[in-house]
Amino acid sequence: MKPREANVYARLKERILRPTDRFERVENGLVTGMPDVNYCIAGEEGWVEIKAPAEPVRAETALFGSGHPVKIEQINWLHKQHMAGGIAWLFIATERRLMLIAGGTVAALERRVNELSAETLMRKHSRWWAEMPVRAPEVWFDLRELLARPPR
Repeated sequence: MKPREANVYARLKERILRPTDRFERVENGLVTGMPDVNYCIAGEEGWVEIKAPAEPVRAETALFGSGHPVKIEQINWLHKQHMAGGIAWLFIATERRLMLIAGGTVAALERRVNELSAETLMRKHSRWWAEMPVRAPEVWFDLRELLARPPR
């Protein structure tokens, strides 16, 4: 079953945050393309765009091919954040895997990000990925550590 973005957000909050961290959903109708989540982890502020697409039946089919693509406005926002030296990520959660892709990588891919398979996104473009279900706490720890430092 395809995960919902709200459930992905709740899981991330539960698994990676410490009491001194902040992780908040942002609904901003004024700034087009702004990511879903603003956070501060270990003193580093950043942004995460969460996408929760269903995996296609065929492995070579584009992950975002059936809908809910990364919009050009989101790609542009990630590009601007990256160029300003800020932290921004695309977090993808499917029923089979989780992936974290740096905003600068998404910006470099441009609209092609929507044409790539889950396997290609995971193996070639992700800074962090995990197969579902994730049971080992150290996997979540590694994700937390990545979110707390700029993706260079």
